[in-house]
Amino acid sequence: MSEPFIGQIQMFGFDFPPRGWSLCQGQLIAISQNTALFSLIGTNFGGDGRTTFGLPDMASRAPVGQSRGHTPPGLTPFRIGQHGGAQTHTMIETELARHTHQATFTSGGGNTEVKATTDEGDATTPSQGAYLSKTKATGGPQDQDENIYKSNPSDDSLVSLGGVSGGASGTVQVEAAGGGQPFSIQNPFLALNFSIALQGIFPSRN
Repeated sequence: MSEPFIGQIQMFGFDFPPRGWSLCQGQLIAISQNTALFSLIGTNFGGDGRTTFGLPDMASRAPVGQSRGHTPPGLTPFRIGQHGGAQTHTMIETELARHTHQATFTSGGGNTEVKATTDEGDATTPSQGAYLSKTKATGGPQDQDENIYKSNPSDDSLVSLGGVSGGASGTVQVEAAGGGQPFSIQNPFLALNFSIALQGIFPSRN
């Protein structure tokens, strides 16, 4: 191949860097021995900028174009040397689509019996087995409680009530769904050898 530009990154099908190249694995190299390359990439990929600078780390990464002066609508801008992303992701609640869960209701029982009589009441408070009855004033002050319960009504005074409803208590158990495990977001891939030219032609600006 023709002489490469210094700093040129090339993909190879073999697993070693050619002479004058180095693997793109984020290693730090001496500025004093690679002044031309340092003048081109600086510390974009690491290093202290005094004695060392870093090479790009392409191990298990895919490249993306930098956004210098241009970012397409709806896309995120990236500066040269910026890295990020992940191979797996664990979803959180705010990322889930609206959905429902299966719920199981367990009743604690709720039979309700309401009994009434046409007899006049003899108590202001209910007792075990008491019937709702006709109101009978106690003869006291106007705001005094009235007798509205009858303990032992006569048989012919019993009344059958219709339209009576009752309540029931119980628990609702919502079934858990999912395992909360991270899942792969890795695109289909093919691993190749990324290497950077340490020697070659110093590129001129267009």
